[in-house]
Amino acid sequence: MRTYEGLSAAYFLLLAIAAPFTGVDPRRRALGCVSALAGALGVWIVSAVGGGVRDWAPLVCIAAAYWIPALLVTGNPAHPLIDTRHEGITGTITRFERWLLRNDAVLRQHVPSVPGWAVPALEIAYLACYPLVPLGFLIASVAGTADDVNRFWTAVLMSGYTCYGTLPWLQSRPPRVLAPSPDTPHVVARVNVVALSRFSHRWNTFPSGHAAMSFAVAAALAPISTPAAIATGVVAVGVAIGAAAGRYHYAIDVLLGGIVAGLAMLVVFGL
Repeated sequence: MRTYEGLSAAYFLLLAIAAPFTGVDPRRRALGCVSALAGALGVWIVSAVGGGVRDWAPLVCIAAAYWIPALLVTGNPAHPLIDTRHEGITGTITRFERWLLRNDAVLRQHVPSVPGWAVPALEIAYLACYPLVPLGFLIASVAGTADDVNRFWTAVLMSGYTCYGTLPWLQSRPPRVLAPSPDTPHVVARVNVVALSRFSHRWNTFPSGHAAMSFAVAAALAPISTPAAIATGVVAVGVAIGAAAGRYHYAIDVLLGGIVAGLAMLVVFGL
């Protein structure tokens, strides 16, 4: 197995082992466990078969790694609290969500507000996080070596798995859901909301998988192509700022996502 394949197999196996210890009903625990085992088996089969499909398989792993933890989310977080101190919140929130909101309020005080003219660009940047990973892989596969591709996928997957794997235990909803903005969203923001409603499980990943994987793409391309690393780095910064400014993620999600990507790169280049 390549490094990223072993990492993927380990991630799915750990999810399968952890599934019985989540708070969901037995049927969902079984479904999550079986799905995770199927993911690990799929990784092993692809690695054994070989061929070019191995290079593209991580894209499927990312999707599976994102969706399977959502099977292990209760949908009814334990210990709901009424917290009227946060303006605009009328429903129940969890202790973890309250902690996120408090940290968000503190961090945003130290960050300048985004000017109106920059909002469309940041919304587009956030939308660009979806093609950024396959684009980064194409650059790595064309301009780099097999070792470069292995390091690229290892860094990106390690970053994504770290963020996705916490969901069954650190459940939260995006800030835009807990405290909707009274302002009419920009047209690109509406596109983002539609995309998230159709292609996401609607839970907040902690840390931000969008930020972590975007930064990992840029960092992994640095030894391969400096222009590509700079270009994707600019997009990654836009993704991070757009995630926080558009309130798709909490500011601390984005900050920790960048840290996760940095740690992943230290691990990868230390191998």
